[in-house]
Amino acid sequence: MSMKTITDLLGTYAAGETAGLYCRDHPGEPSCGACRRCGRLLCSRCFLPHGTTGTCSACMKRTRLSPREAMTFLGHPAAILALAVAVLSVLYVSAGPGRIGPAGTGSRIRKDLSLHNWLYLGKGERLKTYADYLDAGRRPEAARYYRRARSAVREAVSGTEELYDISLSQLPGKRIEEEPLRQRFAGLLIGLAACYRGEGNTGQAIEALEKSMEADPPAGLRTLASYRLGKIYEEDLRDFAGAVAMYRQAQGAPLALAGLLDDLLISAGQPLHERKMASAVRKLAGAFDPAEAQLRIIRCYEKLGDREQAARETTIMLQKYPFSGWASGLGEPAAPGTGPAAPETVPQEREKDPEETLTIVPLEE
Repeated sequence: MSMKTITDLLGTYAAGETAGLYCRDHPGEPSCGACRRCGRLLCSRCFLPHGTTGTCSACMKRTRLSPREAMTFLGHPAAILALAVAVLSVLYVSAGPGRIGPAGTGSRIRKDLSLHNWLYLGKGERLKTYADYLDAGRRPEAARYYRRARSAVREAVSGTEELYDISLSQLPGKRIEEEPLRQRFAGLLIGLAACYRGEGNTGQAIEALEKSMEADPPAGLRTLASYRLGKIYEEDLRDFAGAVAMYRQAQGAPLALAGLLDDLLISAGQPLHERKMASAVRKLAGAFDPAEAQLRIIRCYEKLGDREQAARETTIMLQKYPFSGWASGLGEPAAPGTGPAAPETVPQEREKDPEETLTIVPLEE
């Protein structure tokens, strides 16, 4: 029976023409619909609703598998193979092709950790930048922002340890093999040390800088860590000899430009989000200027009372960095062993003669 015939019959039944519209299994019962599969007319007792239409009992049985038929189907080799492929596909997608970290077995967890580190790193970098701006004249307020920046950077460090299954407490005994990871951890620790120092915690700042050097970072970050240690020895501990030693160590490393190029080459082969993270870490850590380190060496020798060595260091400064802004106020150094220059004679103002006093006489009208 075609669908057009069934539609015509139902339309006739709806119009009140009931002749021949009876159930096939119950001839005395008027039909209330037709099976959507076989098209037979059904009464209210035979009509089994199925969605917006209905089916007969025979068609309903053909669409369902008995337990025995289901077991027979599942025991077929093709069904077993399809089920195994589906399970392995789900496990692969959830675990991801990369290395599984200790926090979980899914790429979703690793992605969440990466986002966690990125957000806290950005927050710490912004807070530290604002604290550096306030540090010039509003020291107590700057210390509060340094404290908040330190908390954010500390979260980024912990998240990075968890993401890559690395504990900084194991350094230097357990070396970090991946160069980008050594770069990232060193930059984070240098930025963390700046936050510690900004809030007045010198001991923790020194510990963070020493830990950054234990991570075996690239040349640029090792130079920066040595320079930051020299500033702490000079300004906070007043250990000028130790400061000179750290400044010398920073100058003995490759130039900051070469170290920056090394850092850029290391991160060049990384994905886009990893390169963004590396750029944010470099911005958090800061930069190193060898001319400023040389100027600080001069100041340290002056504070130690060694004027001859300070004069020699001034000559080196003017020879190596003649166009640097740090050398603009030094001028030509005095010869070693010479005393200070004699003060210039200021001409005294000549007393005025009373006769030279001018008298202003008003003009007559």
